[in-house]
Amino acid sequence: EPQVEMPMLAAGAGHTPLHLAAIRGNIDIVTSLVDAGVSINITNRLGQTILDVALKYEQEEVINFIRAFDLYDAAKQGDMGIFENLDPNMSEHVKSVNSHHPKTGSTPLYIAAGSGHVDVIKKLIELKAEVDKPMPSTFTALHGAVSAGHADAVRVLLDVGGADPMRRVGSADVDKGQLGISPLETALKKGKSEVIDLLYKRVGAQGVSIDDLRAAAQKKNFAFFDRVIADHPPLLNEVTNALGEKLAHVAVKSLDEKGLDELKKRGVEFATSRTLEGHSTLYSACKANKANAVKWLLGPKSGCKGQFSPSDLAGCLSVACGMVKSKNVVSVLMPLVKVPSAEEGKYYGSCLQSALEVGNSDVCLMLIETLVEKIDFQYVEPWSSFLLYYVTKIGDAGSLKRVLLFLVPNFDLLGSVGCDARRDAADSLMSTLDLSACQTALQDMTDKVQEKLTQTPEDKKLLKEEARLEELTDVITDLETRLVDISEEQKPQMADRILGAATPRAWASSRASRSFSSMSSGRARGTTPSFRSLI
Repeated sequence: EPQVEMPMLAAGAGHTPLHLAAIRGNIDIVTSLVDAGVSINITNRLGQTILDVALKYEQEEVINFIRAFDLYDAAKQGDMGIFENLDPNMSEHVKSVNSHHPKTGSTPLYIAAGSGHVDVIKKLIELKAEVDKPMPSTFTALHGAVSAGHADAVRVLLDVGGADPMRRVGSADVDKGQLGISPLETALKKGKSEVIDLLYKRVGAQGVSIDDLRAAAQKKNFAFFDRVIADHPPLLNEVTNALGEKLAHVAVKSLDEKGLDELKKRGVEFATSRTLEGHSTLYSACKANKANAVKWLLGPKSGCKGQFSPSDLAGCLSVACGMVKSKNVVSVLMPLVKVPSAEEGKYYGSCLQSALEVGNSDVCLMLIETLVEKIDFQYVEPWSSFLLYYVTKIGDAGSLKRVLLFLVPNFDLLGSVGCDARRDAADSLMSTLDLSACQTALQDMTDKVQEKLTQTPEDKKLLKEEARLEELTDVITDLETRLVDISEEQKPQMADRILGAATPRAWASSRASRSFSSMSSGRARGTTPSFRSLI
């Protein structure tokens, strides 16, 4: 930060805190005071503004800050006066011209362009304004003029300022398929026909991207769409964007069913189109969490019937499970996915793990209720986190009992009462599940509900919630009690002989988890016993 020795101030000068901050060059305090509502034109008893004192003590950063306010207002009003007094050969003037407004972050050129003040735009360009300088919103002055529909301002920026008509602004987002936005795409989204024609003449068909075409389709501007395709047919099914996607892929991520129908009529290939990474249009729609597009692709209008392989469908469901709020997409795909029986356990276990990692409780419950018999829980880890999440976020006691059928082994199959195998399995399972964490969480939730019930004791919703939590607590407590009982069983004499060999008390939690999972899965595919009979 700039530092100057505090000068001896004239007695009775009446400097305000804003004047003192300007004299010291403390731009942070100056900005904070102005943001708090202190007038930038406030004067001391000598009639000096903060610009006067900043100039006197050569505080350049404060000077540029104040001038930015003045230039901003002049650019907005189209007032040429202040700009006529600036010299493009003076570096401090050029810095002021390119400074950002302290509140909005906009430059004078951006404001003038958005306001359509052509004379001010020309003057600012003469004063060496940076034409393609992006704003905090990422828009350039050209984007601002295009967005506001000021065709004359667009012409001046292009012809006089040399603005880049193809510059895309904004950061890329691979998951959402966003690559920033071009001036042409901005014009298409705003529906400004004069500006659209002006920009198209500048960039030509070769300068149009598939993202621009998507914008045209979104706004139902198929006249422009057809014109571009006629000029450059490869855009329909061959050209890719920077993410390796073709028009079909960006379309399923952004258009409604009617828009997709229109593109299908025009020859867009949804069935065979693949990204450079080999992904189908169905994958792109799932990745974007577009349930309606997924239904359209799997329906009769898309021409995709039978075109998506079993591996395509399985990959899409896996992706959808790992996304938030993807219940609708998952519900469409789940009945269609067919996985070889030898791979089901790992596949569905991985799907459940993916849903857990993003906190998608709806999909977790769907998988448990529909496919629990096919899930290999060794691919869902750690079990303690899974169980805690299931209890606190999903909270369905019936489904919890079904889950425990596959986490808890049938102890009778491990040997007679008191044998090492039974006690070791109980010890390992208590450690792996960490039931105390579930009990603590359930107690906290119950306490909050009961506190509310003291205020509204007849609230049916709260009473139902209290009963649900009590049922969950009973399930966890019953399991813990039984595991403790088994862990403390007394070993009968010669018990190991029943098993045919000594059983070491040395199961690691990871091995125990695999054993529990495989034993339980095998049991479940036969006759499923009751929860209590297992423990």
